[in-house]
Amino acid sequence: MNRQYRDELDKVRLSAQSKQQLIDRLHEQSAPQTAKKCGRKRRAVVLAVAACVVLAATAGAAVLHDTLRHLWTYESQPVYEAYKTDLGRTQTADGWTVTLTDCVGSENMLYIGVELTVPEGTDPNEPYRFGDYDMTFPDGSRATIGGGINEAPPYDGPDGSTLHFVWHMNVAPDSRAEPQSLQGKTVDLTINSVYRLDWNAETDRYDEILMTDHVWKFEDVKLDYPTADTTYAVDKPVEYLGGTATLDEITVSPFGVKVSISGGSVLHHHAENRAKDGDCLMCALTVYDADGNVLYENPQWGGAGSQCDEDAGTTVIYHDYQTADWDKILIDPAKVAKVKVNNVEIPLR
Repeated sequence: MNRQYRDELDKVRLSAQSKQQLIDRLHEQSAPQTAKKCGRKRRAVVLAVAACVVLAATAGAAVLHDTLRHLWTYESQPVYEAYKTDLGRTQTADGWTVTLTDCVGSENMLYIGVELTVPEGTDPNEPYRFGDYDMTFPDGSRATIGGGINEAPPYDGPDGSTLHFVWHMNVAPDSRAEPQSLQGKTVDLTINSVYRLDWNAETDRYDEILMTDHVWKFEDVKLDYPTADTTYAVDKPVEYLGGTATLDEITVSPFGVKVSISGGSVLHHHAENRAKDGDCLMCALTVYDADGNVLYENPQWGGAGSQCDEDAGTTVIYHDYQTADWDKILIDPAKVAKVKVNNVEIPLR
């Protein structure tokens, strides 16, 4: 086989599903339309050989990992499988390989799995960190307002020469009451530099040792993750911060519940009542199934993306599902039959 093709195929990273789809497609193309035509027989043979070459060349290629799998509890895995999508984008520079593996998201949070494969001869057991990173739309405008790249839990050491990370991003812009969904959008993802962390006993901190200053830019990444976010209009009075406000609506997703409250005790709350009534993002939430069993309960406050505008009298509170030990949970929205926000019950089924 031509050496050029072998070298290029050796760099291919296909998931098992994509590999099989490619081979099936080649087999389809090899089927003759009419019998006993020499040219078509030759074409069939060539395509069959090509299928074998692809299978052989990609057999040793790294199968894409579900890096995000361990971000959620074991019981959450079926929901994760239903709502994740594979990205399979990889680039190598200076011997360091960065791969975007999988992706899941809702209207306020986005998670992307990232793998870092160290060069041959480099110790993968050292702590490595990325430098700067960003997500932008093709026109250069920013797509998120915050986040970070952290080791994927639970961290039990490298997988051979590959380390696993989770890139989590807050989608909701500060200046908007309603977040912009990234589902189905095309974005550019940039990861800048890799550092090794060396402990410095004299300064009692880690020193960052630059390993490569390469900038990995993944252009035109399509965020085709499935979503099941459903908004329910409520428009009922709700007890809130020592007074009464209006519970406008809730949005239920596999990741949690968004609560929208306005008017009444939301207005100018901070200035007069914070010490007495607590933070404006405090809001009790309970989620039930059809049999009345509690699927999730949080008597306190919301998480990332929550925001309160006391002058406008609006509050948006995101309750991200998690256990008492802060382990993340995914809940199938089809199992959610009722939601209770403070004193208001909202039947969904």
